[in-house]
Amino acid sequence: MYQFNLSKCLVFMSIVFAFFCLASFEILHAKGENKVIIDKRCNIPDDEREYYSRYVNFRPGDGQIVHLNPPRFSWGYLPDVVPESTRVPNNQRFRLQISKTDDFSDIEIEVKDTPYNFYNTLPAFSGAEKWYWRVGYNVGTEDEKWSDVRSFVIHPNAKTWDRSKLAKPDLASIGHPRILFNSKNLEEIRALKNKNSECNRIAERIKNRADKIIHSDWWLNFPDSDRIPPDKIGRNYHSMARDMIMVAFAYILYQDEKYLGCKERFLKLASWDKGGYSSPEGALPEDANRYMGGPEDATQINEFLALFFDWFYNELSSSERETVIKSLEWRINHIVNSFSWKRDNGNRIHPNSIALISSSHQYEAFMDTLPACLALYEHSQIAKDAFDLGVNYLIGVTNGFGFEEGWNEGAGYGNSKMKWLLNATIYFDTAFGDVEFGKNPFYRAIGDFFIHITPAGLQHTSFGNGGLSKGRIHGNRIANFRKLAYLTGDGRFLKNRDQSRKMFTISYHRPWIEYILPHYYQKPQAYEEDTRTKLFKVAGWVTAVSKLPSSYEDYDEAVGMIFHCRPRGGYSHSFFNENAFDIHAYGEVITHGGGTTDNSDRYADETMSHNSILVDGKGQYQYGYYPLSKYGGYYHRAPHKRAGYIVAFDKGENYVYWVGDATNAYYESAPYLKRFRRHVLFVRDKYFIIFDELRTDLAHQPGRFYWLYHIYPDVSIEFDKEKLEFQYQIGKTRVKVKHIANSDDLLYEDRQGLDGLINPVTGEDYRKYGQDDRLFTHNIWINNSTPTNEFEFLAVIFPYKETETEPVITKLDDLTVKVEYGGFKDVISFDVNSTYSPDITVDYASIGMH
Repeated sequence: MYQFNLSKCLVFMSIVFAFFCLASFEILHAKGENKVIIDKRCNIPDDEREYYSRYVNFRPGDGQIVHLNPPRFSWGYLPDVVPESTRVPNNQRFRLQISKTDDFSDIEIEVKDTPYNFYNTLPAFSGAEKWYWRVGYNVGTEDEKWSDVRSFVIHPNAKTWDRSKLAKPDLASIGHPRILFNSKNLEEIRALKNKNSECNRIAERIKNRADKIIHSDWWLNFPDSDRIPPDKIGRNYHSMARDMIMVAFAYILYQDEKYLGCKERFLKLASWDKGGYSSPEGALPEDANRYMGGPEDATQINEFLALFFDWFYNELSSSERETVIKSLEWRINHIVNSFSWKRDNGNRIHPNSIALISSSHQYEAFMDTLPACLALYEHSQIAKDAFDLGVNYLIGVTNGFGFEEGWNEGAGYGNSKMKWLLNATIYFDTAFGDVEFGKNPFYRAIGDFFIHITPAGLQHTSFGNGGLSKGRIHGNRIANFRKLAYLTGDGRFLKNRDQSRKMFTISYHRPWIEYILPHYYQKPQAYEEDTRTKLFKVAGWVTAVSKLPSSYEDYDEAVGMIFHCRPRGGYSHSFFNENAFDIHAYGEVITHGGGTTDNSDRYADETMSHNSILVDGKGQYQYGYYPLSKYGGYYHRAPHKRAGYIVAFDKGENYVYWVGDATNAYYESAPYLKRFRRHVLFVRDKYFIIFDELRTDLAHQPGRFYWLYHIYPDVSIEFDKEKLEFQYQIGKTRVKVKHIANSDDLLYEDRQGLDGLINPVTGEDYRKYGQDDRLFTHNIWINNSTPTNEFEFLAVIFPYKETETEPVITKLDDLTVKVEYGGFKDVISFDVNSTYSPDITVDYASIGMH
């Protein structure tokens, strides 16, 4: 009885503390009338989920309050999460224990001898609020180890999501078809085209497309072998397979015999052995890249062939079924045991595995292959094993590039990879019906993330490959958000999609999925996202904007910043640009970075192409398997758990404030850097103040710090050397940037065009990646003239409309500035002893001191 009461007390205290922390974000720290002090009260406690977060890590974190019952579980493939080298022990076995007591005398759940480090086909928990969990590694062997004991508290209003039926699903009783439709609801599915106007439009597009496909040259002259290069046929094999499933779905909807030609073509494809151009990635001929945008696309054939097998199962003979089963089996085996999870037919595991750091192609291939596991479950042991691996991953990890709330690669690749995740999710959700995968909180969280990092109307972003292209950052989100809205029941995603389509429209990505949505899900009521400022602490992003992010019309009147300082750092399709920012104002992106942001553009990877800091001309770098490091020429674990993180966050009536610490991101390039903290103030929804703390090891020789700022379009800059300020105009938006701190010692250089692709300090030359039509016109470098070990930058960035009065920005001292504009006068200081009676004082020395 005593233990139970103590547990209740601890729960109550933790909840009270959490509410206190949240409330402190909203407090105006008063210092006399209308005076604000921002200090250590806005520090954010560390979250264990940030540690080693490039890898599948321990979740829920110790002490976490969870809002899902049961929570989503994962743990390190290794007890210390990070391997000692790229040689990772294979065939780890795990024992998951979940208990009501910290001594595990009352074990509620015990999962023995599971081969994957994410087990989630669990029932709901009851009988306690506080729970304890741990993981045993290789229990019963000489290598036995146990993780630390972690606890979590289930919030009283947590959503219940019982997933236990997925542990041993009776898919044989469901039979075929089961993906998107089944024998019981097929007629209702067909009737949607006559009852639902949007389904009617989708069905007509499918029919029109199918009619064109069946008269195309490759259809009429379908290849006998997949050893024929695609250029000889005029079509990639995965594109043919996608068209074939389009025709197949047209047959399902209309029952017209003219579409039944898809059957013989799929059977022909299924008869081809591994190693041809229709094989998945990792099994393709060496020259396959010549014929496709990327080898990863070839793996989509696994999805299309699985859909064909499921939809046409009852129309196939036993020998035809065996032909498809055999093909799907070697495809599943290849992806699971030689590409995405394991390598060399299961004989080794690599850090790129979905069990450790999921690489982009490994993740996409796995999502493409999950439908095959679902279709083949009762027909094949490899499919059943892969299904167990896949369903536990889909629930517990979900996204290999941000398990909780973000996508590390940003809007371009993030929205692109999310397409494959949503495809797999809805295939599974429609097959099981009552499991409700939309209860996974990740889906709402990731939609929320993409709403905020890409406001409707945004033209460019510097965060990840594809960021320069409006089509990449918005088109894939438009493709995803209808599915996401139906899956989650969240109308914000429909509203955002409708507003984004005012920029341009795209066709449905998987029209056969889009078509069936109204049958399985109630269409949510579209409504506007009303949160303008958002902290994504675990992912390491902050967004702040003066208007609603989903309103296309508001974009022309809005001022906003997208900022990140990520625990995962830069890898895969993201860049080395922690503490970087993009700013948009009054319909224009006034500053961003990343060069072309193309996959092949190495300049885009480099910090020098972004709005961040160089140390002695050196940018950030982390080894691909960070915090595994090769600094010094040998493998070792870096002495820290994250590349960057958000230190503090605060909101007041007229300001938003946050701090990013990117010190660790320079470990391999400038290990003597001891501090890089960037403080950002967004004041009155109008302008930004950026304060940078920089310090190197005092034992290291004094050096120089470079503050970078990039302007993409071809505009002129007016630079005032005496005031250390510059101005420019993009469209109808004027921008004034003024440096305050140490301005007498600052040097200014505008490296224009191709010169901006050369690092004048290190000599690095990236001009071969320059493209005349996509060169940044201005690449501004500002640095201290006198070498030093400690330095501060303080800059004001003030965008305003060309029709408005120019703001007056006055330096009062190195840490204090006065800003006058439109009837208001703000004095802002980073000096707690300022004599200028500041309206906002930032006690920066206390920030980060828990």
